[in-house]
Amino acid sequence: MPIVSVIIPTYNRAEYLKLAIESIFSQDFQDFEIIITDNASTDHTKKVVEEFQSKKIIYYRNEKNIGVVPNHNLALRYASGKYIHIFSDDDIMLPGNLSKKVRILEQNLNVGFVHSNINIINENNTIIERGHWGKRYISNWDKLHSRDSLFPGLKYFAILINQWNLIAMPTVLIRRDLIEQNGYFDLNTHMYCDWEIWMRNSIFSDVYYLSDILVSYRRHSSNTIKQIQNDSSISELSYIKNKLRSIFLTIHPELNVADYILEVDIESQIIKRPLTQKTLFQKIKRKMKRILL
Repeated sequence: MPIVSVIIPTYNRAEYLKLAIESIFSQDFQDFEIIITDNASTDHTKKVVEEFQSKKIIYYRNEKNIGVVPNHNLALRYASGKYIHIFSDDDIMLPGNLSKKVRILEQNLNVGFVHSNINIINENNTIIERGHWGKRYISNWDKLHSRDSLFPGLKYFAILINQWNLIAMPTVLIRRDLIEQNGYFDLNTHMYCDWEIWMRNSIFSDVYYLSDILVSYRRHSSNTIKQIQNDSSISELSYIKNKLRSIFLTIHPELNVADYILEVDIESQIIKRPLTQKTLFQKIKRKMKRILL
């Protein structure tokens, strides 16, 4: 059994996938397997994987597209490592990513998962933003994340549920036992499936943040951008918060839930969500159209 299972759910991103896999093989930590769940790609994804000719890669191809969240869960079910690195098919691991994160989990048994700082790159692998996007909209980001930090899980839970998702999914290394204990991605979620699973697991374990930039997070035209109507966003986030409130009270009945889950107005929270340049342009365009009418 490998120490780390790197899971890469993928769909029609053959060229980016090749770079992602190469970045994993370039790591100084080599005790890993790569689980690729191909969601019925119509490009040359299978050929790209086969060209590596590596027994470390375990490739599964779905006969039909089963959706993003189920495909992530499929990859989790196939993983056999002690730790699972949840990675993306269009991102790049930087040197030391696996070794540094494995070391944290080996040395801190109370930590359930670790995540790290990032660069943001474009289609051409050019850095367009240095440092985590969380600094733009998480209050006290610099105070909390300017250096390597171990956070009590419930403190991180409060930050996550009351502000926004500050965890870049392709930076996460999580204990497989924790995933098995608390469940996979919630099939009732879509826009915020990753946010929900971080909040849920922080109820049960502490969280570690590495300030080193260990992943290049790609922003490009074919990103799965969550341009969803506010009503859908509000509905999903309401579901998540109600679910987690119930779990919190069950696991920690001695604590006052109000100390951790502020009665944040969800609609206001959604409106303040981070905007991509594309969604910002669309909002301005719609507003101008209303003015001109």
